[in-house]
Amino acid sequence: MKEKVLGVIPARLNSSRLPQKPLFPLLGKPLLYWVWNNALQMKCFDKLLIATDSLEIAGICEGFGASVELTSQTHRSGTDRVAEVASKERYKKYRLIVNVQGDLPLLEECCLEDILTRMEGESWDVGTCGTPLLNQDEWGDPSKVKLKLAPGGQVERFFRIQKPLKEIDGIFRHIGVYVYTREALLEWASAPPNAREELQNLEQLRALGIGLTIGSVIVSEDGGSVDTLEDARLIEKKLTKIEYFS
Repeated sequence: MKEKVLGVIPARLNSSRLPQKPLFPLLGKPLLYWVWNNALQMKCFDKLLIATDSLEIAGICEGFGASVELTSQTHRSGTDRVAEVASKERYKKYRLIVNVQGDLPLLEECCLEDILTRMEGESWDVGTCGTPLLNQDEWGDPSKVKLKLAPGGQVERFFRIQKPLKEIDGIFRHIGVYVYTREALLEWASAPPNAREELQNLEQLRALGIGLTIGSVIVSEDGGSVDTLEDARLIEKKLTKIEYFS
Protein backbone atom coordinates (compact mmCIF):
# COMPACT_ATOMS: atom_id res chain seq x y z
CA MET A 1 0.00 0.00 0.00
CA LYS A 2 1.41 3.39 -1.03
CA GLU A 3 2.22 5.66 1.88
CA LYS A 4 0.35 8.98 1.97
CA VAL A 5 2.64 11.96 1.37
CA LEU A 6 2.14 15.43 2.87
CA GLY A 7 4.00 18.32 1.23
CA VAL A 8 4.70 21.39 3.36
CA ILE A 9 6.31 24.64 2.21
CA PRO A 10 7.56 26.47 5.32
CA ALA A 11 7.81 30.25 5.01
CA ARG A 12 8.81 33.12 7.28
CA LEU A 13 9.54 36.76 6.52
CA ASN A 14 12.81 36.99 8.46
CA SER A 15 15.77 36.33 6.14
CA SER A 16 19.30 37.60 6.64
CA ARG A 17 20.53 37.48 3.05
CA LEU A 18 17.40 38.54 1.16
CA PRO A 19 14.89 40.57 3.23
CA GLN A 20 11.30 39.27 3.11
CA LYS A 21 12.48 36.52 0.78
CA PRO A 22 9.17 34.59 0.47
CA LEU A 23 7.52 37.71 -0.96
CA PHE A 24 10.44 38.81 -3.12
CA PRO A 25 9.00 39.61 -6.57
CA LEU A 26 9.95 37.47 -9.56
CA LEU A 27 8.29 38.56 -12.78
CA GLY A 28 5.88 40.58 -10.66
CA LYS A 29 4.76 37.70 -8.45
CA PRO A 30 6.09 36.65 -5.03
CA LEU A 31 8.68 33.88 -4.81
CA LEU A 32 6.21 31.72 -2.88
CA TYR A 33 3.75 31.87 -5.76
CA TRP A 34 6.31 30.19 -8.01
CA VAL A 35 7.27 27.59 -5.40
CA TRP A 36 3.61 26.74 -4.78
CA ASN A 37 2.65 26.65 -8.45
CA ASN A 38 5.61 24.40 -9.28
CA ALA A 39 4.91 21.97 -6.42
CA LEU A 40 1.19 21.93 -7.25
CA GLN A 41 1.98 20.28 -10.59
CA MET A 42 3.69 17.35 -8.87
CA LYS A 43 1.82 14.07 -8.55
CA CYS A 44 3.76 12.77 -5.54
CA PHE A 45 1.77 14.80 -2.98
CA ASP A 46 -1.53 13.65 -1.52
CA LYS A 47 -1.83 17.03 0.21
CA LEU A 48 0.16 20.27 -0.23
CA LEU A 49 0.14 23.39 1.93
CA ILE A 50 2.16 26.43 3.01
CA ALA A 51 3.07 26.79 6.70
CA THR A 52 3.84 30.28 7.97
CA ASP A 53 3.84 32.43 11.10
CA SER A 54 3.06 35.57 9.09
CA LEU A 55 -0.48 36.86 8.55
CA GLU A 56 0.87 38.89 5.62
CA ILE A 57 2.28 35.80 3.93
CA ALA A 58 -0.88 33.82 4.72
CA GLY A 59 -3.11 36.45 3.13
CA ILE A 60 -1.02 36.70 -0.03
CA CYS A 61 -0.80 32.93 -0.40
CA GLU A 62 -4.52 32.43 0.10
CA GLY A 63 -4.96 35.12 -2.56
CA PHE A 64 -3.33 32.94 -5.20
CA GLY A 65 -5.22 29.84 -4.05
CA ALA A 66 -2.78 28.12 -1.71
CA SER A 67 -3.79 26.11 1.33
CA VAL A 68 -2.21 27.71 4.42
CA GLU A 69 -1.56 26.69 8.02
CA LEU A 70 -0.61 29.36 10.56
CA THR A 71 2.16 28.23 12.90
CA SER A 72 4.05 29.49 15.93
CA GLN A 73 6.44 32.42 15.67
CA THR A 74 8.99 30.68 17.90
CA HIS A 75 10.29 28.13 15.38
CA ARG A 76 14.01 28.29 14.66
CA SER A 77 13.94 26.22 11.46
CA GLY A 78 11.76 25.01 8.64
CA THR A 79 11.78 21.49 10.04
CA ASP A 80 10.35 22.76 13.34
CA ARG A 81 7.55 24.51 11.44
CA VAL A 82 6.80 21.43 9.32
CA ALA A 83 6.71 19.30 12.47
CA GLU A 84 4.06 21.53 14.05
CA VAL A 85 1.84 21.01 11.03
CA ALA A 86 2.49 17.26 10.88
CA SER A 87 1.59 16.88 14.56
CA LYS A 88 -1.92 18.27 14.03
CA GLU A 89 -4.63 15.61 14.28
CA ARG A 90 -5.87 16.12 10.72
CA TYR A 91 -2.45 15.31 9.26
CA LYS A 92 -1.55 12.26 11.33
CA LYS A 93 -2.53 9.89 8.52
CA TYR A 94 0.49 11.03 6.50
CA ARG A 95 3.52 8.85 7.31
CA LEU A 96 5.88 10.62 4.88
CA ILE A 97 6.26 14.39 5.07
CA VAL A 98 8.11 16.47 2.49
CA ASN A 99 9.68 19.82 3.35
CA VAL A 100 9.75 21.79 0.09
CA GLN A 101 11.81 24.81 1.02
CA GLY A 102 10.30 28.11 -0.03
CA ASP A 103 13.29 29.20 -2.10
CA LEU A 104 13.07 26.37 -4.68
CA PRO A 105 10.72 27.56 -7.43
CA LEU A 106 12.19 25.22 -10.04
CA LEU A 107 12.50 22.00 -8.02
CA GLU A 108 11.96 19.00 -10.29
CA GLU A 109 9.58 16.24 -9.27
CA CYS A 110 12.06 13.55 -10.30
CA CYS A 111 14.24 14.58 -7.36
CA LEU A 112 11.41 13.89 -4.90
CA GLU A 113 10.36 10.71 -6.68
CA ASP A 114 13.91 9.37 -6.44
CA ILE A 115 14.05 10.12 -2.70
CA LEU A 116 10.67 8.51 -2.04
CA THR A 117 11.68 5.41 -4.01
CA ARG A 118 14.99 5.09 -2.18
CA MET A 119 13.31 5.51 1.21
CA GLU A 120 11.07 2.54 0.46
CA GLY A 121 14.11 0.28 0.15
CA GLU A 122 16.62 1.95 2.46
CA SER A 123 16.53 2.39 6.21
CA TRP A 124 16.95 6.16 5.98
CA ASP A 125 15.13 8.29 8.53
CA VAL A 126 15.36 11.31 6.22
CA GLY A 127 16.03 11.66 2.51
CA THR A 128 17.41 14.69 0.71
CA CYS A 129 19.04 15.62 -2.57
CA GLY A 130 22.34 16.88 -3.92
CA THR A 131 23.94 17.88 -7.21
CA PRO A 132 27.57 18.24 -8.39
CA LEU A 133 29.33 21.51 -7.62
CA LEU A 134 29.61 23.63 -10.74
CA ASN A 135 32.81 25.50 -9.97
CA GLN A 136 35.25 26.80 -7.37
CA ASP A 137 32.97 29.75 -6.63
CA GLU A 138 30.20 27.44 -5.43
CA TRP A 139 32.68 25.62 -3.22
CA GLY A 140 33.63 28.86 -1.50
CA ASP A 141 30.12 30.37 -1.35
CA PRO A 142 28.69 30.02 2.19
CA SER A 143 25.14 30.40 0.87
CA LYS A 144 25.58 27.10 -1.00
CA VAL A 145 25.43 24.25 1.51
CA LYS A 146 27.54 21.19 0.75
CA LEU A 147 27.17 17.57 1.77
CA LYS A 148 29.61 14.67 1.89
CA LEU A 149 28.29 11.25 1.01
CA ALA A 150 29.49 7.84 2.13
CA PRO A 151 29.64 5.18 -0.66
CA GLY A 152 26.19 3.82 0.23
CA GLY A 153 24.47 7.17 -0.22
CA GLN A 154 24.27 8.16 3.43
CA VAL A 155 25.27 11.72 4.33
CA GLU A 156 28.33 11.97 6.59
CA ARG A 157 28.24 15.71 7.11
CA PHE A 158 26.90 19.06 5.91
CA PHE A 159 28.93 22.25 5.77
CA ARG A 160 28.95 25.70 4.18
CA ILE A 161 32.57 26.52 3.32
CA GLN A 162 35.93 24.85 3.24
CA LYS A 163 39.01 26.41 1.68
CA PRO A 164 41.17 25.54 -0.10
CA LEU A 165 39.55 22.81 -2.19
CA LYS A 166 41.28 19.66 -0.99
CA GLU A 167 38.74 16.93 -1.68
CA ILE A 168 36.09 16.35 -4.31
CA ASP A 169 35.04 12.70 -4.04
CA GLY A 170 31.64 12.44 -2.42
CA ILE A 171 31.14 16.22 -2.11
CA PHE A 172 27.96 17.73 -3.59
CA ARG A 173 25.91 20.90 -3.32
CA HIS A 174 22.87 20.33 -1.15
CA ILE A 175 19.41 20.86 -2.62
CA GLY A 176 17.28 21.93 0.34
CA VAL A 177 14.42 19.46 0.26
CA TYR A 178 13.71 16.80 2.88
CA VAL A 179 11.50 13.73 3.04
CA TYR A 180 11.01 12.59 6.63
CA THR A 181 9.31 9.61 8.15
CA ARG A 182 6.79 10.93 10.68
CA GLU A 183 8.77 9.44 13.57
CA ALA A 184 12.07 11.00 12.44
CA LEU A 185 10.50 14.42 11.88
CA LEU A 186 9.03 14.59 15.36
CA GLU A 187 12.23 13.29 16.97
CA TRP A 188 14.28 15.89 15.06
CA ALA A 189 11.99 18.76 16.02
CA SER A 190 11.81 17.77 19.68
CA ALA A 191 15.62 17.73 20.08
CA PRO A 192 17.34 20.93 21.27
CA PRO A 193 19.64 22.74 18.80
CA ASN A 194 23.29 21.78 19.23
CA ALA A 195 26.40 23.95 19.02
CA ARG A 196 27.30 22.84 15.49
CA GLU A 197 23.83 23.70 14.19
CA GLU A 198 23.97 27.15 15.74
CA LEU A 199 27.54 27.81 14.56
CA GLN A 200 26.82 27.01 10.89
CA ASN A 201 23.09 27.79 10.90
CA LEU A 202 22.36 24.33 9.49
CA GLU A 203 19.37 22.59 11.02
CA GLN A 204 20.34 19.23 9.50
CA LEU A 205 23.34 19.06 11.83
CA ARG A 206 20.87 18.60 14.70
CA ALA A 207 19.46 15.49 13.01
CA LEU A 208 22.90 13.98 12.52
CA GLY A 209 23.79 14.91 16.08
CA ILE A 210 20.96 12.81 17.53
CA GLY A 211 21.77 9.83 15.32
CA LEU A 212 19.16 10.10 12.58
CA THR A 213 20.27 8.70 9.25
CA ILE A 214 20.06 11.06 6.29
CA GLY A 215 20.45 9.64 2.80
CA SER A 216 20.78 11.60 -0.40
CA VAL A 217 20.05 10.99 -4.05
CA ILE A 218 22.19 12.85 -6.57
CA VAL A 219 20.76 14.55 -9.64
CA SER A 220 22.85 15.88 -12.50
CA GLU A 221 21.58 19.45 -12.12
CA ASP A 222 18.86 21.53 -10.53
CA GLY A 223 17.00 24.75 -11.15
CA GLY A 224 18.74 26.60 -8.33
CA SER A 225 17.62 28.26 -5.13
CA VAL A 226 16.97 31.90 -4.26
CA ASP A 227 19.40 32.84 -1.49
CA THR A 228 20.76 36.16 -2.73
CA LEU A 229 19.76 38.99 -5.06
CA GLU A 230 22.02 37.51 -7.73
CA ASP A 231 20.25 34.14 -7.38
CA ALA A 232 16.89 35.88 -7.74
CA ARG A 233 17.91 37.49 -11.02
CA LEU A 234 19.18 34.17 -12.42
CA ILE A 235 15.97 32.38 -11.44
CA GLU A 236 13.91 35.18 -12.95
CA LYS A 237 15.63 34.63 -16.30
CA LYS A 238 14.80 30.92 -16.16
CA LEU A 239 11.19 31.65 -15.25
CA THR A 240 10.94 34.08 -18.17
CA LYS A 241 11.85 31.28 -20.58
CA ILE A 242 9.39 28.89 -18.98
CA GLU A 243 6.59 31.44 -19.16
CA TYR A 244 7.44 32.21 -22.79
CA PHE A 245 7.26 28.55 -23.90
CA SER A 246 4.31 27.52 -21.71
